[in-house]
Amino acid sequence: MTGYNLRALLIAISILALPVDAQSGSGKKAPPRAGWHPHEFFTDDRIAAADRAIIEKNLAAAEALVVRIPGYATPRGFEVTPWWAFHSAKSRGHLRDYRMQIKAHVPTKKAAGGGWSPALQVLFNPDVRQLSVGDAKEEDGQSIYFERPRSALAHGATAVYGTFGETNAPGLHVLFTSHDQSPTLPVSRERYLRAMIFEFEGKDPEELKRQKAAAARTPYEEWMLGAAQRNKEREETLAQIGDKVQAAKMRAQIEKMERDVTEGLKKREAVDRQSLGTVGNSSTGDQIRAQIAAMTPEERASQGWVIARQLVPAGTPDAQALVKENPAFYRARRSPFEARAILVYMPSEVYKKVMGATQLQLYREFDWASLERLLDERP
Repeated sequence: MTGYNLRALLIAISILALPVDAQSGSGKKAPPRAGWHPHEFFTDDRIAAADRAIIEKNLAAAEALVVRIPGYATPRGFEVTPWWAFHSAKSRGHLRDYRMQIKAHVPTKKAAGGGWSPALQVLFNPDVRQLSVGDAKEEDGQSIYFERPRSALAHGATAVYGTFGETNAPGLHVLFTSHDQSPTLPVSRERYLRAMIFEFEGKDPEELKRQKAAAARTPYEEWMLGAAQRNKEREETLAQIGDKVQAAKMRAQIEKMERDVTEGLKKREAVDRQSLGTVGNSSTGDQIRAQIAAMTPEERASQGWVIARQLVPAGTPDAQALVKENPAFYRARRSPFEARAILVYMPSEVYKKVMGATQLQLYREFDWASLERLLDERP
């Protein structure tokens, strides 16, 4: 039996009646389930057979949970394409992510021109980027992540992000981990602020000088520094106007605007200069250093929480925790593809008029416990 037929057999055994886009022993494709299209794969051919067996067993088991939902077992008003993505491990010592996604086509794949919307995604071994909504880089190249705002725990999960069913909301993310271990570690307020200093200043001393010089200038001084460039752009624009009368009118308008803005900024320069003196002619980096200096040792060491990248007190609604990857969690014990974490994503709205009832049924009847049992709980 070829390796390709062996994989097909593993899929067939794992999901029983669920047909897959693989070849049977007779060399013919299995007929697809009504309303379901053959599998789509996004993968490479460098994966070892033992690794691929682990991946496909887990993905097939996750997909089988969807087929148990009556509205998906027999789709009405829409069609489904199961999509599997997995690639070879970058390192044998580090967990590798892989996923199963249910693509929904309304009313059919052909009528939708191949268009689709994600109805469900099950991601094995998600990295920290899938648990966050952005990051900040430290000087050594490591990342500090802004974790998704957490919701109340449900379904026996390790963490829950977002909600299901809210209009114009990002949807529901449910995370399960082996022994409820955390894939992340907290990042202190001071560490985050020092990353912000690096973000503003970088490693270029000349850029820091430019920042400080710009911070010391009034709006009037900034305006006057750009006078030569504005004059050049004005002449280039006027040269393109063939009508000399029209060009003269436009020149008069532009010059009047230039005089008005210059006079207005000149009048308030004393006030702007006073404001600069109050701020202290400091760069953004200097201001952040002052913020660190004003903190107590306990405040510096405490975990940071942000909204729009600004530090806020712990417990602030919708705040994002500052975290980094937990190396111990992502260290592979037997295989890079052992299931140590599973992240389920259910979007809030998927073709609501056609699939709303089916999606609600998926949420209410999804077998979260069976999914959690796919985790590798061995020490």
